Amino acid sequence: MDAAKNMSSVRFPEYLLQVIDAAVAHALDGAAVPTHMEELESWLELNEPEILCETYEAAIHESYLQEKFVDEEVREWMCLDEGDAVTDRNRLDFAQSFLSRVLIDGPYECIHCYQIVDSRGRAAVLGLATYGPGGQHGFEYDWWGVFPDWAAVCRLANQRGYWVGGELYSPEDQELLDFWKG
Repeated sequence: MDAAKNMSSVRFPEYLLQVIDAAVAHALDGAAVPTHMEELESWLELNEPEILCETYEAAIHESYLQEKFVDEEVREWMCLDEGDAVTDRNRLDFAQSFLSRVLIDGPYECIHCYQIVDSRGRAAVLGLATYGPGGQHGFEYDWWGVFPDWAAVCRLANQRGYWVGGELYSPEDQELLDFWKG
């Protein structure tokens, strides 16, 4: 994912430039966590929500999948009787169909990255998740911090139990079956 387009038209107020410098230093150099990050996050939410939500990947939390990936759901989807056996092939067909429907119709969450560039020209990304309907009702933002790159945001999402982007489009069969055995 390329977050570079995020910065093309954004002009941050002077008071946020030091916050951005500190945030990039934290992500790239291991400097202390910057103070006033919430001011930067709030400013972006209020002033740049369209750009903030431009770069994203769909994500589904494992807990949601675990609720749906059960034999009862497969039986209902396939119109099987209670006594009919549910096979691994049935489970895989259901899971793939379910993921396709969710990616088209929702509900899913979005994991975003937003590139910031410090006064020296070095870049890092802010990572966040959004929830909610969007549109007039807006989103709820869950800021995760500042990271060296998009891959680091995705690693944190995975650690927090999210399946992100490509993982949703073509998961391995065994990954899907593990929900029934886990």
